[in-house]
Amino acid sequence: MTNPPDSYIVKFLRSEELTPDTFSFYFLKPSGFQFEPGQYNRWRINIENPDERGSSRPLTIATSPLSDYLIITTKKGETSFKKKLFSLKINEEISFFGPLGNFTLNEEDTRPKVFLAGGIGITSFYSMLNFVYQKKLKNNITLLASFSNKSETIYFDELTNISKVLPNIKIIYTLTKDPSTSSGQEGFENGRISEEMIKKYADSEESFFYVVGPSAMVEAMEGMLLLAGIPEERIKIENFTGY
Repeated sequence: MTNPPDSYIVKFLRSEELTPDTFSFYFLKPSGFQFEPGQYNRWRINIENPDERGSSRPLTIATSPLSDYLIITTKKGETSFKKKLFSLKINEEISFFGPLGNFTLNEEDTRPKVFLAGGIGITSFYSMLNFVYQKKLKNNITLLASFSNKSETIYFDELTNISKVLPNIKIIYTLTKDPSTSSGQEGFENGRISEEMIKKYADSEESFFYVVGPSAMVEAMEGMLLLAGIPEERIKIENFTGY
């Protein structure tokens, strides 16, 4: 169940550092606001003199619909929006329009799924997997998340803990530029997500594929899946623009 898009005002609760340049921002969820795991809002902050990128951003709701708060997770930046976001005071109010998007998890669809994430695009899957965990769903899901190096990874401990409770969930992080973490170390691989890597951890013959990340990554993953013989109707993509 989800609401039609509408405008809401929310109070800022706190921020949490995930890496030196990536933070999560917590807001009190408005009464009656409902969304589906994986959806996003267009968040707006009052800025006196916004730069050319403006005073709003589309950002994924990086938490389960069952939570009492809303989270957005993003990297630091030099835009007026980012500067204002990172300087919010507790109980300061901002607004959003939403929920938006159809890159969502349908809990009634029990077909196996493979989630392919690039960088901070993992926030969509973080919302979905927390929802699966809270409802103890039986959906078979494999997540392959790609980051440059271990210092940039987010949510690894949280998602790995979910996989320890729910055996139907597999969590694998792969590092493209970090030779210090050996391939095969628990929960980690090296290199870009490949057809071979997918086959190592998931049944690609039956699975539905969800792909989210920067445009170049999404395009590369979609091309790889099509070349591997995955029908287009079993591929769902989302270009992540919330930087």
